[in-house]
Amino acid sequence: MRDLYDTRPIQPIPTDTQPIKPIRRPLPWGLLLMITLTALVGVVIFLTWLGVQPSNAPNLPTPTVVASDPDRVVVLTVDGATSVFRTVIENPAAILRAAGVRFDATDAITVNNTTVSAAQLDDYPLPANRITLRHAVTITITDGSAGTISRATTADTVAEALAEIGVTLYLGDGLDPAPESALRNGLTITIDRALPVQITADGVTVETSTQAMTVGALLHEQGVALNGMDYALPPENANLTRGMAVRVVRVTEQIIAESLDVPYEAIYEASAEMDLDTQAVTTAGVAGRDERRIRIRFEDGLEFNRWDDGVVRAQEPVTQVTRYGTRIALRTIDTPDGSREYWRVLRMYATSYHPAALGGDNITSVGKTLVKGIVAINPRIVSYGTRVYVEGYGEGEAADTGGPRSTPYWIDLGYEDHNYEHWSGWVQVYLLTPVPANVNPLLP
Repeated sequence: MRDLYDTRPIQPIPTDTQPIKPIRRPLPWGLLLMITLTALVGVVIFLTWLGVQPSNAPNLPTPTVVASDPDRVVVLTVDGATSVFRTVIENPAAILRAAGVRFDATDAITVNNTTVSAAQLDDYPLPANRITLRHAVTITITDGSAGTISRATTADTVAEALAEIGVTLYLGDGLDPAPESALRNGLTITIDRALPVQITADGVTVETSTQAMTVGALLHEQGVALNGMDYALPPENANLTRGMAVRVVRVTEQIIAESLDVPYEAIYEASAEMDLDTQAVTTAGVAGRDERRIRIRFEDGLEFNRWDDGVVRAQEPVTQVTRYGTRIALRTIDTPDGSREYWRVLRMYATSYHPAALGGDNITSVGKTLVKGIVAINPRIVSYGTRVYVEGYGEGEAADTGGPRSTPYWIDLGYEDHNYEHWSGWVQVYLLTPVPANVNPLLP
C-alpha cells in the first residue's frame, strides 16, 4: 500500500499555477489499512442513510460506488490559479481543507464541472476530480442619487457584477472603471447618471440622456449644428436640468425686390447748324430701375417677420439729349395777294369769333378793335404783333388771346359781325417777316 499523498512527480502545470505542496511523511502500513477500511464503512453508512431519508438529501449527482484509487489526480483551480496533485481523498470539502483553501457561502464552487454550494461540499457523494473555486470579493457601488451599496460577488468584470446585482446602465451614463475591468476586493464602482432630456430639431423630437452640462454641449454631443442665424431654446449657455426640453430653431431669410422705374432726364442742346423747328436725338434716353427690398425672416419654415430694407438703385437712367435748330431760313409762299415771305410755319387748330359772340365786346386784349385781320393766339407760341398768313383767311395780326385751350397751337380768326365766317379745323399758319427780335427757338 502507498502513502496517502504520492510524491511521484506528474506532468508540469502551467507557470501561472502553484501545485499544492505534498505531504512527504509516510504512514505505517497498519494505520493506512485501518483508515481505508474505516472510509469504506463510512461510505456504506452514508449510502444507506441516503436511501432512508431521500427528502433531506442535498441536490447532488446520483451516488455511485467506486473503488478508491491512490493514484487519482485532482485538478484544483482557486481564483484562476491551478494546482494538480495525487491524493486518495475523495470529498471536495476535505480536499480544500487539506489544501488550506478557505471557502464560504459567498464563493462560487464547481466540482466535476457541476455547480455546488459551500454547504453541499461535505456531503458530495462522488470522488472529486476537478474543483474550481472563485472567492467572492466585496465591491462598493456609488450610484448618484440612488446612494451607495456594498455587495459580495464572484463576477469577473464590472459589467457582470452590475448585471448580477441588478443595476441597469442607460444611454449616456458614466461608469468608472470601464465595464470590462476586472474586479478586485474593495473596488469602488462609480456610476454618473446622465440627465434625461428632449431635443427637437428639424421637425424630429428625440429623447436621450446626457452627461453634458449646458445646452450647447448637449447639441455638440448629439451632432446638432447651429448654422447662420439658428438659435436654441433655452440658449446655448443655459445649464441643463433633468427632463429639460431643448428646441433648435432654424432661421432663414429671403429678400424680395419690387421693381420701380426711374424716368430718364431729357435735355436739349441748341444747334446753329440746324434749321429752326427741327430736332435730332443724339443720345436716346433709357429709364433706370430702383428696387424696393423687403427682408422676410422665417423660423422653422414659417414667416416670422418682415422689414422694409429701403430702396436701392439697380440701374441708373440714361439722359436723353436732343439737339434743336436755331437757324432761321426765310421762305416765300404765293397768295392771292402776291408772294409773301415767312420765317416759320406752324400747324394750328383754327376757330373764328366776332363781337356778337363776346356779348358785343369788340376790344382785344391789347386794346385793338376786333375786325377781320385780328387773330387771337397763345402769346407763348406767337408773340403779339406778329404778322401771320392763313390760307383761306388771308393775313392777320396777333393782337388778341383767348381762354384756356386743349392745345397751345390754337388760332382764333377775328371777324366783324357782318362778315363773320365759321372756322373749325387744322390749318397751316405762316409767320411773316419781319423776324421779331426775340424768337423762341424751342416751342413746347
